Amino acid sequence: METSQKKTHFKTIALYIKNNLPYIMRYILISIIGYTSLGLLMLFFQSVLKLSNTLSFSLSYFLLLIFDYISNLRFVFKTKYSKNTILKYILYIVFFQFLSTGCYYLLNKLHLDSYLTSYIVMFSLFPLKYLTTKYIVFK
Repeated sequence: METSQKKTHFKTIALYIKNNLPYIMRYILISIIGYTSLGLLMLFFQSVLKLSNTLSFSLSYFLLLIFDYISNLRFVFKTKYSKNTILKYILYIVFFQFLSTGCYYLLNKLHLDSYLTSYIVMFSLFPLKYLTTKYIVFK
């Protein structure tokens, strides 16, 4: 890629971030709260309820997605509830539940710490989740 094309792409990305900074910052804040909750829920499910790592992650992630929907609807994208939005979000939940659990399962096979694995999955999927919610679910 030529230098001028790289500069154009960089400017496009910078402009996108500038125009969407309030959404991005609110999304990051909600995500930090959610990811912290994910770790605490996993600890509860594993330590208190003695569930397996994968089941603990799946349940925690599912609860995180419910929190994520309500928070994104009201605080990030500030949209109204609609049947269309909830249907798109249900598809979003199903897609990301399978994707995240599959990624977690595969990474867990590498014998990484379960909490480290969950955060690798969360941060890896973060950009895709943001773009999906902004341009598909809450559009």
